[in-house]
Amino acid sequence: MNRGPLTRRFLSALRYVASRFLSALRLVASLLAQEPRSETKGAQESLWRTSPHRSAVGYVLVMPFVYILKCRDGSFYTGSTVDLEFRLAQHQFGEGGDYTRRRRPVELVWSSELSRVDEAFGWERRIHGWSRAKKILLIEGRYDELPGWSKRQRRERDTG
Repeated sequence: MNRGPLTRRFLSALRYVASRFLSALRLVASLLAQEPRSETKGAQESLWRTSPHRSAVGYVLVMPFVYILKCRDGSFYTGSTVDLEFRLAQHQFGEGGDYTRRRRPVELVWSSELSRVDEAFGWERRIHGWSRAKKILLIEGRYDELPGWSKRQRRERDTG
């Protein structure tokens, strides 16, 4: 059956709302399952949620991520989010962004958890400006080689 664009948008919005609702229910369930907080604990500890694959205890603090996806055509997509699993699902279902929608399926090839959202966004912007070769070094974990791959340093090395 050929669905019109309005129906597709409605179904997409409905899937998004349903997934956010389930995430909220998981958060509430995890908060209810926690032991009472002591007065010395910080306010950030109210952001805990269940995530059994990330912790033996079953709870992790919601933290921002920066990530790199490898698309079907071999290109890389860089993004940042506070819910990596949900964002990956959005990309796989074609709801993550125009770039990845046309290049599905995508594969997570690198991610890093950071302490603040602005740091994750800053790293996303920084990585966007990197060459493909430099992104590959990052993905392969060859961090000691990264500093020599800026455009200026490559230009100096090639001309000098």
